[in-house]
Amino acid sequence: MRRYLRNRKGLAMEMAIATMLIIFAMCTVLLMVAQMTGVLNKRTVETATSRVSVDSIGEDFFRAHRVGGAFYADRYMGKYTPVVQEDVAEDTDRLLVYYEGNSTPVLCVEVEGVGEAAKIVRWSYGYSSVAGESAPEEGTEP
Repeated sequence: MRRYLRNRKGLAMEMAIATMLIIFAMCTVLLMVAQMTGVLNKRTVETATSRVSVDSIGEDFFRAHRVGGAFYADRYMGKYTPVVQEDVAEDTDRLLVYYEGNSTPVLCVEVEGVGEAAKIVRWSYGYSSVAGESAPEEGTEP
């Protein structure tokens, strides 16, 4: 290797430029990876926070059935819009939670029975979980 570099006079500047380009490319890749990691971390935290908020609405709905009390949907108005459908099936009530006026629910909870006999029949995220129904048309009210 020394012999090769010794016989090549005048390549120092070109090799320095090539080395700098490689280093700059590596720094760019590292910066891009760090930026994407930050964005993904922020999105993950927001998703987890949103999921906890939606789950608390579903838990309150189930708790209201468990103690035989009323579920106050207007308490959650604002970021989420909970819609209670009573007697969907025999002795089964459904809660659909919509996000900020969106026509697709983010949570579907079905509870069967009242009091100590109450049990969760379905707890799922998204509209595909609501059996036997098609997604509403765009622009229609939930």
